[in-house]
Amino acid sequence: LNKVHDVLVDQGFYQAITYSFVSPELQAILDPGQATLKLANPISADMSTMRTRLLPGLLQALQYNVNRQQSKVRLFETGLCFRPEVQGLQQDQHLAAVVTGARDDEGIHSQSKALDFYDIKGYLESILSLAKGSEFRFNKTINSILHPGQGADIYLDDVLIGFVGSLHPAVLLKLHLNQPVYVFELE
Repeated sequence: LNKVHDVLVDQGFYQAITYSFVSPELQAILDPGQATLKLANPISADMSTMRTRLLPGLLQALQYNVNRQQSKVRLFETGLCFRPEVQGLQQDQHLAAVVTGARDDEGIHSQSKALDFYDIKGYLESILSLAKGSEFRFNKTINSILHPGQGADIYLDDVLIGFVGSLHPAVLLKLHLNQPVYVFELE
């Protein structure tokens, strides 16, 4: 995990630490159809559900930064996600990242290009390369939160372990974001 953190920090990411409690509305947007665990005594109505993904907290942090005129935002987080199962509460360790804005810092003599799908996929592949001897595969996804044609499911051998791609324009609209946002999340 320390090596993963080092690789991401070397690529300009900042580590975020967000709450495990999220808004049920935001959770429904980012993990539709997934059952959630509602808290009996929540801190507030906006923090009344346990997260099933890391993306809700990361996207709120990204939105906060974009609203404060940050032109380049790169955030990652590792932490537990919670899913109710028949046999009890399932807790899984996840890694997620969100990026938006310029690929590089702008200079006096150069303008930076905007990030694209291949940038986020490259960041992810640099992490996956740490797992020597493992066979990873990218397949076209039908994940409803990702833009059609700009997303992929990630498999380790034949097991689905995550996804990568550009957020769907309808999701961006619901989150009040006016620019492309690229994400990945791994179990």
